[in-house]
Amino acid sequence: MKLCLAALGRGDWVKIKCKRRDAFIVVGYEAAGDSIRSLLLAARKGENDLVYVGSVGTGFSQVVARELKALLDLLMVKKPPIPMRSGTSVLFTQPTLIVEVEYRAWTHDGKVRHPSYKGLLEVQDNAAIYRVDSYSPVEG
Repeated sequence: MKLCLAALGRGDWVKIKCKRRDAFIVVGYEAAGDSIRSLLLAARKGENDLVYVGSVGTGFSQVVARELKALLDLLMVKKPPIPMRSGTSVLFTQPTLIVEVEYRAWTHDGKVRHPSYKGLLEVQDNAAIYRVDSYSPVEG
């Protein structure tokens, strides 16, 4: 979904901010003590594949971050469920949870730009998960 907001500026110009909102699968998280620093996100590609599309580290309160960590700790796995980078504080999870994320655009390498967490989706409707199929998601 794409939402554009216009704000009148000084003079004769109009600044337009386009925001998109889609569902992504959580494939891991970056730990920060008893909380999380960011969620690692994936989108569908083809019939059964997932592809890493970046991480989201804003939009959740400290309370929500601790709740997400407790939930994700129950889904932890040793190996990443998809090919991706890893760091010392990165933990991987089963690709089970679906989150809604607002973002501005896609980067040239297929990652979400300026993502913000909007919530955990209760109904895990796989049809709603963002799809990166034969085209590149990069749209500026």
